[in-house]
Amino acid sequence: MFNIAIKTESNIFEKLLPEEYRHLRRRMIETMLATDISKYLKEIATIKSKLEINKICNGENLSKLINEDEKDVSKNFKKQQDIFNLCIHFADISNPAREQYLNDKWVNMLYEEFFNQGDIEANLNIDISPLCDRKTTNIDSSQIGFISYVLKPSLEVLLNVVSEANYYLDKANKSLDRHKKLSEET
Repeated sequence: MFNIAIKTESNIFEKLLPEEYRHLRRRMIETMLATDISKYLKEIATIKSKLEINKICNGENLSKLINEDEKDVSKNFKKQQDIFNLCIHFADISNPAREQYLNDKWVNMLYEEFFNQGDIEANLNIDISPLCDRKTTNIDSSQIGFISYVLKPSLEVLLNVVSEANYYLDKANKSLDRHKKLSEET
């Protein structure tokens, strides 16, 4: 990604000082790594703890967490990075919190990718990964689990930072109800 961005014809960083570039590059790398779902529980627990310690709720007292005047630059960087990571993680998993037609489109593409992987695994005669078996995976049931145990806990933490995120919680709840209804019908 950075190799393309720093090429002469497309260098979006060319006007940055070396220190600014290093800072931005570090932010971008850490933010992208935050989308790793395997780190999800630890990251959410860490941020939730920091929000509770600082009594941050519905966007109030946020300055206790993000303080530009912090004397320890690396400590301040980490505090800010936690918020960036939370936001990019939510953006990465937020499809069930979007309009229904968008969510449906993304769910269909996601499961087609999963099922293609499962088909390859079956052809290689290896164990099929979870959610990748088109014969046994119930999409609505898996979406219920995803919304309940991944998306909503993230949203609840995000709401303490950005109170306007209620819009997304409402969409997620509607999506959850819809998948529950569809799951009962099958």
